[in-house]
Amino acid sequence: STTTTPTTPTTTTTSQQAENLNTLQETITALTTTKLPWMDDNFEKVFATSIFSFSSVLAICRSLVLRYKEATFFKLQKRVIQEKTLSLIHTIIENQDVDSLFYIIPEEKTNAVECIMEFLNSELMADSSYVSSYINILRSLFVKTVAIKNEIYDYICLQTIPQEISHKISDIPSLIYISTTKLAEQLALIQQSLLLQLKGYHLTKKAKLEKEVQMTVKIGNKISKWIECILLSSTSTSQAKLQYQYLLDLAFQSKLIGDFSTLFLIATSLQKPSIYRSSRLSDGLLPSQKSLLTELMQMTTKTNIYREKVAGHHGAKTIFVGYLKSEMEVVQDAHHCSLFKDGKINWTKRQLMCKPIFHLHLFQHLKFKFAPDYAILNYLFI
Repeated sequence: STTTTPTTPTTTTTSQQAENLNTLQETITALTTTKLPWMDDNFEKVFATSIFSFSSVLAICRSLVLRYKEATFFKLQKRVIQEKTLSLIHTIIENQDVDSLFYIIPEEKTNAVECIMEFLNSELMADSSYVSSYINILRSLFVKTVAIKNEIYDYICLQTIPQEISHKISDIPSLIYISTTKLAEQLALIQQSLLLQLKGYHLTKKAKLEKEVQMTVKIGNKISKWIECILLSSTSTSQAKLQYQYLLDLAFQSKLIGDFSTLFLIATSLQKPSIYRSSRLSDGLLPSQKSLLTELMQMTTKTNIYREKVAGHHGAKTIFVGYLKSEMEVVQDAHHCSLFKDGKINWTKRQLMCKPIFHLHLFQHLKFKFAPDYAILNYLFI
């Protein structure tokens, strides 16, 4: 195929759509810093993150390699365009998951990583002026390709979790001998391990049957069922009150360590009709416990309050996945088209879809330093 001189990007006539894919890439890597109406400060990251919605990572990488080579037509602008192209390739690697980078398209028999490595070895190795970019891209590829051992997730996947777990808590008084601090730590590790397995596209409607999504839903339901069984299996009102206070303390400990996923599960469980209608469970609570209970109730009835609580807690390290999925579904329902009939990209949808994905990526970089306690995990899941 012959190489043609790239055209200069044209300004879009609407703030809700970008140009077609090729023009969009040229605009991002152009010399000028003038922003078009649909651009914002994160437009490069939005592009790199939302590739899955309008193309494959391999196709984009090949297009950028061509863009790098075509920069020679611009003479004085060559250096800037090539640097921006390398920066965009690096951003794509940083914001795409390993599966997407290594996915082999059947008809192509190759993947994005092989395409990038071939480009690095053939182009950048011959030009010492780009050695820093070469090293940065290689480092990011290395970090992406090193498997992260997730012991908790592997453990959960290997368990045969029964449909009903009430028989595991027949001896309810023994529960109070498990420290709420230790239990909160183990539940936090579970939530974090589930978050780490998710990719950006798992938040979309199409991914509801994916294994990782199903596992997240299943574990969330099990924890909620476990909380419900704790209270409903009590043989007396005094025992139920004791367990109710225990769960509130567990919620407090979860909030203290930043596990807002477990915190949300506890809040929703305490609001189930079977629990909420139980007589006089909240009687005798301390003022601090009543305040926490009110906060839990508000979080489950108003999503903006939950969002504010997570955003306002500087130590927050997990977020309820269902909340991120609901944000994504609202965007997908409101904006049906990813591409318009004229081939232009619906950039407003790209920006809105990337917000929950950015939140997911943010929490995946926040780690708990607790050690797994398999005695407690066995109690919960076996």
